[in-house]
Amino acid sequence: MAKTPRENDRLTDQPRSLQPLDWCEPLGHSRHFSSAPSPPIRYEWSQRSRGKERYVLWCAALRKAVAGRDVAAECLTRAAAATWWEWNGGSTLVFWKWPKGSQLYAREGQPHFQTKDLPAFRQRQRPPQDDLARSVMKSKVDKFRGRAYVVSGDVLSLIHMFAVDKGLHDKRMVFDATASGLNDA
Repeated sequence: MAKTPRENDRLTDQPRSLQPLDWCEPLGHSRHFSSAPSPPIRYEWSQRSRGKERYVLWCAALRKAVAGRDVAAECLTRAAAATWWEWNGGSTLVFWKWPKGSQLYAREGQPHFQTKDLPAFRQRQRPPQDDLARSVMKSKVDKFRGRAYVVSGDVLSLIHMFAVDKGLHDKRMVFDATASGLNDA
């Protein structure tokens, strides 16, 4: 059975939904099996199948998918490192499971309301009063760094932290945004 020119031109390594030939029709094109180079293929938007409109929507969906690829990879990497009881690789939102209207905020973060410019706070952190608090704070900060919540790069502002008791043998980290002026912005 002979195939039509449309079927011969179809890109077989892509899913049907990603093939641009669904949205446009070739003009005056036929395949010639000879050593001569074939003429360039010209396409015209199909009006009956809303070709251009579908192509624009497809391009927008592709850009959106590519934009979320790095965040999705981070999400899957963190989930793969998890155990039954703990997120050893850290945690992040599985943004694609959120409602459509909230997925952008879940993926990129919610914009923060600020009334002033952000501060450039560079005062050094005061050391903890006792050795237990120091070792607990160091282990908590090392855990943050190990999970890539804090990464190396340009530092625009610092934030102080201190430890408060959490039970008998543990401490909770508190980040002091008031001392750095972040709460005022």
